[in-house]
Amino acid sequence: MHVDVRDNTRNFKPFAIGEELTSLRSVVGGLAWVSRYGRPDLAYRVNELQRCCHSKSTVQSLKDANQVVELALQGSDFKITFQTDWIDWNDLAVLTFSDASFANEAEFKSQQGRIHSITSRNDVKLGEHKFHLIGFGSSTLKRVCRATLQGEAYTLQGSIESGDKLRALLCELTGHLKSVKEWYEQSQRAMLHLYFTDCRSLRDHLSCEVARKVQDKRLGIELSALRQALWINGEKACEKYHPAGDESVD
Repeated sequence: MHVDVRDNTRNFKPFAIGEELTSLRSVVGGLAWVSRYGRPDLAYRVNELQRCCHSKSTVQSLKDANQVVELALQGSDFKITFQTDWIDWNDLAVLTFSDASFANEAEFKSQQGRIHSITSRNDVKLGEHKFHLIGFGSSTLKRVCRATLQGEAYTLQGSIESGDKLRALLCELTGHLKSVKEWYEQSQRAMLHLYFTDCRSLRDHLSCEVARKVQDKRLGIELSALRQALWINGEKACEKYHPAGDESVD
């Protein structure tokens, strides 16, 4: 099965500088729909344009919008492909990828990005594996972060919560969710959820058996929440899904 937004993308046309703000909002709204449903490569640029529409737009905003329209038209043949003959629907795993751009936005705010996908649990130990792309997004963190670790932790926390909802839904569809009240515990036992981050300090903090102290209280709460999801009864959650002797997955 193929998913594309080719027909919607081809309707875009660059607009002349000097047109009203409503024209900009119309174009940005169309780009937002396209990026949300079939063009993850445009997610960051569209989010940046949306901030311009909510604040004070300038001539540069119109130029930036035209550049994004041009990029969308150049990649109008982009499509997301879902294969049906490789994944084991009775042995699934959820993958969550997150990343943050520290203090690179206006007013020193950070950008957060996430990708959610599913794959066969037997394949997660491989360095490369196929996966079904389920969701993605790019948005600005409302809270100004004072360090890279803070931005990465906030981003990972929000991404994991979205991934947990996806895992619970899959568990319900496959018959592993017996009680709505205990949806988190049951889905955690039934299906593996892997987190991926490129922040080594965050990975080391969460992988350490003894939690390290941080000065920022809010950051400490977020890190504690992440550790609570990662560790079960003093053991890494991922290690409970693999027999002794198998490679552990971080």
